Amino acid sequence: WTMFHGKTMKDSHLIDADGWLTPEECLVYSSNVGISKIIYDHYTGREWEFYRGLKKIFPMEPTGIEIHGEPTPAIKNPDDRNWSMVTLPWMSIGYEITVTPLQMLTFYNAVANNGKMMKPYLVKSINEAGQIIETFEPEVIRKSICSQKTLTVAQTYLEGVVERGTATIIKNDIYKIAGKTGTAKVNENGVYIPKYNASFAGYFPAENPKYSCIVVIYRPKEGGYYATQVAAPVFKEIADIVYATEIDIHPDKIENDDHLVAINFTLPEGRHLSGDAGLLMEQFNNGEEVHESFEEFTKFKTIPDVKGMGAKEAVFLLENMGMIVNLHGRGLVKKQSLAPGTALQKGYEIYLTLEI
Repeated sequence: WTMFHGKTMKDSHLIDADGWLTPEECLVYSSNVGISKIIYDHYTGREWEFYRGLKKIFPMEPTGIEIHGEPTPAIKNPDDRNWSMVTLPWMSIGYEITVTPLQMLTFYNAVANNGKMMKPYLVKSINEAGQIIETFEPEVIRKSICSQKTLTVAQTYLEGVVERGTATIIKNDIYKIAGKTGTAKVNENGVYIPKYNASFAGYFPAENPKYSCIVVIYRPKEGGYYATQVAAPVFKEIADIVYATEIDIHPDKIENDDHLVAINFTLPEGRHLSGDAGLLMEQFNNGEEVHESFEEFTKFKTIPDVKGMGAKEAVFLLENMGMIVNLHGRGLVKKQSLAPGTALQKGYEIYLTLEI
């Protein structure tokens, strides 16, 4: 803990017994004390410089999304009558400002998008009687919110939050997530009360982002109130479903252009694939280092039963048998348009219906 003009700033958890943290560790481990001291020490007497820097990276106006009633961000400047001696340190950790989740997500999306800030929009086109009468194209709000050097540092820090910081609960071996946990007291009628909002904002896959997302849990009642306990797991569940059904964002699994890298497949208890496909999947499930050429998959003569498999596993198997796979829904494969045992021909199109 530390004091600012008679007010106590605390960390919710012990981070380092000696009390020494780098700037990266302050963010990765969510040290309110560390972040606030950095900002207070560097910007006391230079409050306008802090405000202008914040304004450069975070717009002080609505995003302009096609929803009526979007409020303007409420971010204090040093001339604000409510600016106090403790505003600077408390603003540094997110208090004394008001922004919507979408406005915050727009900022994180810019970090993921190599600094380019985009206007969020809901509709790509408007059709009437089968004719497109109006289209909406992506719109750039800012070409760059900061220097490339600063951006690289920010991305590294956000990856660190998941890899070794407050959000390790959502770390996984399949794809990387970058983001930041946030836990804040609720303000009612100008007074902070012992109720909390928990949030996680971030993007994935971290090394080549395609999706950004924010989860805000208002006054969580179960499972604790810290973001790492309630908001981050929801983000992970959403990301897992998107990753499982969006094959384009999967890393290339081809080795030396003509071999498959070993991958583990999980089938529901009691389910087995028959024939050559079953033998290959059994090798995968046993953890054997299998490197089959694509030619092995083309030897399969019939379509396998993939019901109960995850989207990733089913698509991996069917596409490498030469089929075109279309996914509908999310979760595990519930139905397949071509019956198991149907004679296989390369180029067949199959529709898989997924359900949780």
